Amino acid sequence: MSNRQLFSAQENSIIVMSLVAALSGVLFILSASIPDASTLTGSQWFKQCLWVGVGIVAFLFLRQLSPSTLCRFAPWVFVATVLACAFVVWFPGIEATNGAKRWISLGPFQLQPGEFAKPTMVWFFAWVLSRRYPKLPDKWRCFPHFLDHMVPRLVSLFAALLLFILIEMEPDLGTAVFALFIPYGMLLGGGAQKLFGRYGGKMVSGLTVLGVVCAVWFVFAQPYRLERFTTFSRIDSREVVSGPAYQTFSSKTAVALGGVSGLGPGRGHAKYLMPAATTDFIYTTMAEEFGVFALLFIVALVGGLCLILYRISVGIENTFARFVVQGTAWWIGLQTIGNLTMAIGLLPPIGVPLPFFSYGGSSLMALAVGLGGACSIIKLAAVQEARSEIDRDGRRYWRARLSRS
Repeated sequence: MSNRQLFSAQENSIIVMSLVAALSGVLFILSASIPDASTLTGSQWFKQCLWVGVGIVAFLFLRQLSPSTLCRFAPWVFVATVLACAFVVWFPGIEATNGAKRWISLGPFQLQPGEFAKPTMVWFFAWVLSRRYPKLPDKWRCFPHFLDHMVPRLVSLFAALLLFILIEMEPDLGTAVFALFIPYGMLLGGGAQKLFGRYGGKMVSGLTVLGVVCAVWFVFAQPYRLERFTTFSRIDSREVVSGPAYQTFSSKTAVALGGVSGLGPGRGHAKYLMPAATTDFIYTTMAEEFGVFALLFIVALVGGLCLILYRISVGIENTFARFVVQGTAWWIGLQTIGNLTMAIGLLPPIGVPLPFFSYGGSSLMALAVGLGGACSIIKLAAVQEARSEIDRDGRRYWRARLSRS
């Protein structure tokens, strides 16, 4: 199989796996939303069907864009996302839901700008890493000399920190943390070497220590967060189980009841008890009704999708294109692991949806935007490989003609 055919086959696999995951998510939402279903048009699974259709349109539109267009508009999309998050936090007309201001109402639908920060962060940092910077010297002459070289590189990190703070102020620490993990993963995947040269390892180590310190501070800054982190794994008292650890305890119990084969479609009980059965804890219903097969299904689809994206990124030479595909794989994979570990009680409830499967138009649209940009790059790579093959075949043809003459 030629490289062109390989790129095309991999892109088709990404599209099929994403579509299967999204449509399967609708079926699982249908089961998990039974207690809240009233009318057809008002049910969550019906709204999710509409979002799947809108997401397909967004995916197809972004797939037609060239990587150069994505690169050119990446910083402006980042600025628009920052302004949208600031609008949600400070505009007095935004109503708080469950004590948080995260959504912009659009008639019967709501958009969450924090979710769009994830593909935005991928594109923005791919643009940052694709820029040319002066080579860092072996020795610094003075502090202003240090600033001249480091400030242009550090501005992007402060921009990511600004977006993190805005999302955290909603408050939505879970989304903010996973959005900030995206550039961190891109730095680990070769971005640190590209941005900071031989100082890349030290910068990543410093950012890791700083991130741990800040995470501890943010947890202790709010009493409800501290309570959630200190009690989520404790099931030694009725007060804790019926209070701050209720969601974690209910989820772990439902997963255990599901066992290997599950209780059967629609026969789960956790969806009648848990307040986020269709969103953050959709895996609880899946595991209770389908057992271990639900986990294997998620790993096969989402894990396979991320693996294909990563393998493609390794073979792309263009810096922006490579980091867009790599960052998309890192984002989807990390968020999936975060949601699953939360559902089985290894992490406290952090408000992170399961990609493709959780109910929510913003999450699904963000995935469509991210995968649309990645597939536009893969499509161009296939076209370039086709042209290269034609050139190679042409050169071989003329060499053969000349040798015979």
